[in-house]
Amino acid sequence: MKRMTGCRISGTECVQGVVVCVSIVDAAAYPVAYLRMDGRAPGCIDVCNRKARTAALFHMDSADFVLAAVS
Repeated sequence: MKRMTGCRISGTECVQGVVVCVSIVDAAAYPVAYLRMDGRAPGCIDVCNRKARTAALFHMDSADFVLAAVS
């Protein structure tokens, strides 16, 4: 997996105190890139990767997947 360096998150998110983790996977759910802003717990890496993988494998947003699973 490639770690993204030199990337920037817009100042709006930082001012509002939002720090994010981003995991990018291809259509087969293989990791392509990853970004974790300063201030995020190291444990978010695993959660972020799993959410991205699930979204790719089921071809739906994580929130939609939750709604389908509880229906």
